[in-house]
Amino acid sequence: MTPTLLAHAPRQNRGGCPAHCRYRIDHPDPLILNDETVDGLLKRVPGFSVVVDSGLKSGISIPLRSRNKPVGVLHLRAFAPDAFSSQEAAFVEALGLQLAGPLASERMRIRLEQSTLEESVLAEIGRIMTSSLEIGDVFPHCADQIARLIQFDRLAIVLIDADAGTKTDLYSVGVEIPGQEPGTVTPLANSVAEEILKSPKPLLLGAEKLNERADRYPDTRAGVDQGLKSLIAVPLLWRGHPIGYLNIRSEIDGVYGTGDIKLATVIAAQIAGSFAASMLYAQSEQESASRKGLAGIGRIITSSHDVDAVCERFAAQARELSHSTESLYRC
Repeated sequence: MTPTLLAHAPRQNRGGCPAHCRYRIDHPDPLILNDETVDGLLKRVPGFSVVVDSGLKSGISIPLRSRNKPVGVLHLRAFAPDAFSSQEAAFVEALGLQLAGPLASERMRIRLEQSTLEESVLAEIGRIMTSSLEIGDVFPHCADQIARLIQFDRLAIVLIDADAGTKTDLYSVGVEIPGQEPGTVTPLANSVAEEILKSPKPLLLGAEKLNERADRYPDTRAGVDQGLKSLIAVPLLWRGHPIGYLNIRSEIDGVYGTGDIKLATVIAAQIAGSFAASMLYAQSEQESASRKGLAGIGRIITSSHDVDAVCERFAAQARELSHSTESLYRC
């Protein structure tokens, strides 16, 4: 018999530990896995089937507690059936008592390091996003910082225009999705953007949910076809209204949890202000250009009594103002 020793600590940033670990944490008594107990355990914890299916036929599971709080689970597994007795379970339980304290200390150290890292990265994201009104110039640097906190294979910002009934894929890094290139404008109907607009709250989907939605949501189908199996979509809120959303995708199924959503929500809040400022700046620049163009047209019209000359200059100015290659105006 060659037993396998495993120790699991509940993950802080991914939303929990495997189902069989969660069961052990909630049930403090040692568990001996053998032919007599396996069926009952599978009924209570279907997720335990991954252990049984791997060929491990017996084992001992001991919850690890420090100061009466769960800090993890100690598993001892074997391929041989009925490999462990109550005597061995008592030994493993004693071992667990010795491991719980150091494991709790290690968890605290990791938690403090993670908290320090999050504060540092969030501060850097804020600095990057406020360094320029041209979001496209700084977005790749922002994405590099986000990757330090949240694993992703594609990261994008999508603009929502409720009045026009459209969404625009503004910026993206990572896996390219056909039909979602930067600058692509598509209908809002039957999209993640429409769902965000109707219910502005974070959206978390794994492979199973994404596949279920693929036939109804073309933008979801496109991502699934590129091998993206997990999604977080977090609204970018400005004055309480969604103006877009942060789209985070991964090729790993089930990689995201509640911790990732919390981080993504904080990041989205930082991005939203800079995003709105960039939009207002672009709108102001466009309005300024329009005013200058209209003023120029006014000067042209009053500059001469030669109608033909005025019309030619008027048409040229109008084309520049409308960014069109053909004048829509007639004199």
